[in-house]
Amino acid sequence: MDLVRQALYKAGAFLKKNFEVPKSLNWGYPVLFAGIGAVLALLIRLAVVSLGVDYSQTSIIGYVLFLALFVLMAFIIPAVLLAGRFTRYDAQSPSAHVVGDYTGIGVLILSLLSGAPLMLLKSSAYNIFCYLWLRSGNSIKFPLFFCYVEDPTILEIILEFLSGTVIPAIGISLFFYGILWSAVRIKDFKAACVVIPLLYALFSFNLFDIAGALIAGWWLCILRRNTENIWGPALCLIGCKATELVIGSTIPTVDITEIRIYSDISSKFFYSSVPSIFVGVILFAFFYKVLGEFHITMTNSSYGDNLKVIEAEKLRDGSIPPFINGINLALLIGVIAAFVIWFVF
Repeated sequence: MDLVRQALYKAGAFLKKNFEVPKSLNWGYPVLFAGIGAVLALLIRLAVVSLGVDYSQTSIIGYVLFLALFVLMAFIIPAVLLAGRFTRYDAQSPSAHVVGDYTGIGVLILSLLSGAPLMLLKSSAYNIFCYLWLRSGNSIKFPLFFCYVEDPTILEIILEFLSGTVIPAIGISLFFYGILWSAVRIKDFKAACVVIPLLYALFSFNLFDIAGALIAGWWLCILRRNTENIWGPALCLIGCKATELVIGSTIPTVDITEIRIYSDISSKFFYSSVPSIFVGVILFAFFYKVLGEFHITMTNSSYGDNLKVIEAEKLRDGSIPPFINGINLALLIGVIAAFVIWFVF
C-alpha cells in the first residue's frame, strides 16, 4: 500500500512539475496550450465537415470560419488565459506586459511599410521552394487552410483579407510576440530570434511557405524589440498582404492548384523572384537601421543613460525564468501535437 501511495505521489509531483501553470511563465509552456488548441480546432472542423454542410472547407465561408476558429483556439485563448501568470517586475498590468507599450504612430507606420520587403522575400522564397520541392520528385502539399475562388468579388477579397490576414496577424502577434516574447529575457534575444521563428513556422502548417515563415518570424522579432509592442508585428503582416494585393500581378507566386510537376512552373516566376530578393534585402536593411535607431533613441529618452537602461533590463530579466526552463515536457507535447497536425490533417 505504501508503494502505491509513493507511486501516486511521485506521479502527482511529476504532473504538477511539468503541467501546472508556473508562477513565472517560461516560454515553452504556452506551446502546450497552442498545440492542444490547434488539435481541438481541427477536430471541430473535421466533425463539422463530416456532417455534410453545404460549403466545403476550401470555400470562402469555410475558410473564414475554420481559420478564425483555429486562430482563436490555438493563439488568442491561450494568450488571454496565460497573460496573468507573470511575476511582474513593475506595477503595470500583466496584459500591458504582453501587449507592450504605445511608442508612437511613426514606428507603427514604419512597421506597416516594412511589410513590403517582407512580401518580396516571402513570395520569392515560396516560388523557389515550390520548384525545389517538385524538382526533387515530391507531390503537391496543400496548406492546412486555404480557399479557392475563381474571379473573387470585391466583397470576397475584403472578407478574405480580414479573416485570412487581419485576424491571424493579431493572433500570431499576441501569442508569439506577446506571450512567448514576454517569457524570454532581454539577454536571450538572439536565442528568441531562433526559437520563435521556428515555432512560428511550425504552426504555420504551410509547407511551401516554410522558408517565408522563418524569414517573417525573424523580422517580427526585430520589430517586437524595436517597437516595444505587438502592434508593430501585426501591422507588418497586414502590410505584407496589402502589398501582395497591390503588386501581386507584378511579382506573382506559383498557384499550386494549377501545377503538378516542376516543369509546370513558368520561368516568369524566377525572373521576378531573383530581383525581388535583392530589392527586399536592401529595403530590409533600411528598415532595420531606421527602427534600430528609433529603439535606441526611445530607450535613452525613457531611462536617461546606459546605466539606467542596464538596470531596467536586469530588473525585467530578474522576474523571468532562465531560457533553458522553456525546454520542458510541456514544450515537447505542444511540438508533438503540431507534428501530428502536419502528418495527419
